[in-house]
Amino acid sequence: MTTATTTVPTGADSTERRRWLMLAVLITGQFMALLDVTIVNVAIPTIREKLDASGAALQLIVAGYTVTYAMLLITGARLGDLRGPRRLFLAGLGTFTLASLACGLAPTTGALITARSVQGAGAALMVPQILSVIQRQFAGGARARALGVYAATLASGAVVGQVLGGLLVSADLLGASWRPVFLVNVPVGLVAAALVRPERSAGMKVSSVKKKLKEKAFAPGVNREEVYGAEATLGLPLDEFIATAITGVQQVAPEIGL
Repeated sequence: MTTATTTVPTGADSTERRRWLMLAVLITGQFMALLDVTIVNVAIPTIREKLDASGAALQLIVAGYTVTYAMLLITGARLGDLRGPRRLFLAGLGTFTLASLACGLAPTTGALITARSVQGAGAALMVPQILSVIQRQFAGGARARALGVYAATLASGAVVGQVLGGLLVSADLLGASWRPVFLVNVPVGLVAAALVRPERSAGMKVSSVKKKLKEKAFAPGVNREEVYGAEATLGLPLDEFIATAITGVQQVAPEIGL
């Protein structure tokens, strides 16, 4: 008697692992953005002392981040639709990380206020892409679990910001006083950016494809009645139809890991 052996494909498992790794990176970005709303509050007395900041300057240090973030949030979401969520998430994460470095190294209150505003702009580019990717990449029970992780991050970010800010300020790491409150984002942001899979090039230029299709469709020996019949069925020129399909694949491919 022959025993049949069944090979279980591992492609689905690999794809699932990549999705949850991607979610971990996205949630890290969300956590960083939330953290910086509250973490600075604990450091305000120390910033006032070390930078001799006025009351108005301290308010701008706190509010500059949230105001810029709120103003650009819808713009960030729209840019994600136009340019792709992966690209915008990386752009926002890079901006946020560099701005955090600038905050940590700021020599004056003016420099700190400016860096905080840029930090808010980076968060506004980064955060809207998270829900967008969850909706595209997860379905059914997996989407519910992903949204649960997202909600837990929202709930815990503000609280952790207060606690972590107090620990970093009181520790006075290397005599840096309040600066680690912002510098803590730098290594986290670099690791998160390194974990984002690079976008693969589709390798096709739509204009060149359309040109070649026209050359092939009307080359000597081609039955032009069949070409015209296909165009009549599709309702548009054959090269336009195929080029439109290629464009759609190019837009969708990065989101499904192609």
